[in-house]
Amino acid sequence: MVVPPNKKKIKLEYHPASSALRGANSTIDLPDPSGLKRPVSSLWELVKQSMAELDPYSRLVGKDPEAATGIAGVSLLPASIASKRDSSELNILRKICQKALATNEPSTVPTDAFLEIWPTKSSGKLTKAEAVQLTNVLALIGFGVEPDPRYGGKTPTSGEDISIFTLLNGQDVVPGHGYHQAVALVQLAGLVASADGDVSQEERSALNSHLASALGLNQADSLRLTAFFEWIVGRPASMAGLKAKLGKLTAEQREGIADFLITVAGADGIIHPKEIKMLEKVYKTMGMDPSDVQIQLHRFLASGESQPVTVKAADSAKTGYSIPARPDSGSEDEVVLDVTKLQLKREQTKEVAGLLEDVFAEEIDEPEPQIADASDFYGLDMLFKDLLEELGSKDVWERDAFEALMAKYHIMPSGAVESLNEVAFDNFDDEVLFDEEKIEVNREVLEEMLA
Repeated sequence: MVVPPNKKKIKLEYHPASSALRGANSTIDLPDPSGLKRPVSSLWELVKQSMAELDPYSRLVGKDPEAATGIAGVSLLPASIASKRDSSELNILRKICQKALATNEPSTVPTDAFLEIWPTKSSGKLTKAEAVQLTNVLALIGFGVEPDPRYGGKTPTSGEDISIFTLLNGQDVVPGHGYHQAVALVQLAGLVASADGDVSQEERSALNSHLASALGLNQADSLRLTAFFEWIVGRPASMAGLKAKLGKLTAEQREGIADFLITVAGADGIIHPKEIKMLEKVYKTMGMDPSDVQIQLHRFLASGESQPVTVKAADSAKTGYSIPARPDSGSEDEVVLDVTKLQLKREQTKEVAGLLEDVFAEEIDEPEPQIADASDFYGLDMLFKDLLEELGSKDVWERDAFEALMAKYHIMPSGAVESLNEVAFDNFDDEVLFDEEKIEVNREVLEEMLA
């Protein structure tokens, strides 16, 4: 911060302890900023902002001093500080990711590899908050995760894999809306593409590049989509829940989705029998005639749309479809036709993406609810849930009224406050009850605890 020089000069005054000695006064030709209010105000705002960013870390260390240098503590620090911290856990996380990404391509890693070193409240299981913390820490050391729990992705569980990738330029960028539409397409397209148990590189590249172009994905989102595709094709194909969702669409909308899936299946120029079976399942799920799959595939292959477009001369030809001849440079009509078809394909993809985004809205946009054990409330007796619901009827409780309520539930007032606040801290990083002269209810945390 640069402070402009003011007119007031620095004054030096000397007042001796002995009255027998003379004092001295002088002025130095330098600005005296001590009386300026704006710089002090700006600095105070900076101090308050810093205190707010460090508050979660401070509360954790206050409860558990040993956590100051652990990975849980590092995850609560601002990125500018956390990235400079070093710990054995961080080094292990870094090595796990570097080993998996030896080829610099997105790769899947068993969730259990992270659970072995990540502190969790329940053994072998990540809560949503813990999964977000883990993702934040991985981002600090330059790695991204898919599905990303920060943006509505599935919370990782033991026995499953997650996909990791190297963040573009080390920057943790929030994915755009086009990415979420692309994810909706990939979820359904992945069923078809992985039906034969072997998703070819041609299928991956064709789908990713087409979606990136049609939905206007930037480089960071395209990389993230590749990681998501790596995760989705590694999972067992399942049609569970799709029938009810796809059944809400009109016949025309379902036909648009079917056309897109036919394109995905033929992206590598080879239609595998298992892909045909999966397409037939999807058709049946959407209430369409499965026998139409063979007809649509024949039309697709006969149209030549699956053939590659000439980009540059190839050194060697791959068996299969031949590369078409380069169009005459002077043929303007052909160029216009190609651009028009390309634009049409993009518009069709956007339309299908919009439909599927609604179909898969629960998976994409809404965080998965944490299913609590019916026998307890965050490890407390269910009595505390009833108590918290009643406390939520007011924002402020007089001390006498609060103690009377505790007597009704046969709970010590101090014990109730301590137990509920400990749960709130562990799960939502804040108190739910402020114990002052009166008891104030933190409405935001209370609603999250009861959600």
